[in-house]
Amino acid sequence: MNQQILNILDSIIDKVCDDCQPIANPKRTVGYVFSKELFLHCNRLPKVKGRALLVHELIRAYGLVSKCRLIESIAANDCQMRSFHSEEYLNFVRYVSENFTENEDQLSEEFISDEFGIGYDCPPLPQLYQ
Repeated sequence: MNQQILNILDSIIDKVCDDCQPIANPKRTVGYVFSKELFLHCNRLPKVKGRALLVHELIRAYGLVSKCRLIESIAANDCQMRSFHSEEYLNFVRYVSENFTENEDQLSEEFISDEFGIGYDCPPLPQLYQ
């Protein structure tokens, strides 16, 4: 993508992010986990470029953002990660984080795992485990 398109996307994303405001005293609370940094990153994934923006725009178009409680995503520590994920999964993600670079011409099988859900629409990323 050229820089002009990226700038347009960033301005759209800034407006989208401004719409994410928590509501006061909802009768029933639905959480919407949102992080501008993660949103920007996910929106630029090569195999699913623009998907994050499309999904958010659908949520907004249906008026659902105003009915949700905004939950900012925060990084989990190792203990929290182990309470949810298997040690095998975490080892694989660590391996990908340490060895994969965005300069990879083709996705090597060593970085793809159907078992752990790392593949086409959830690609391996450098620094996946931070």
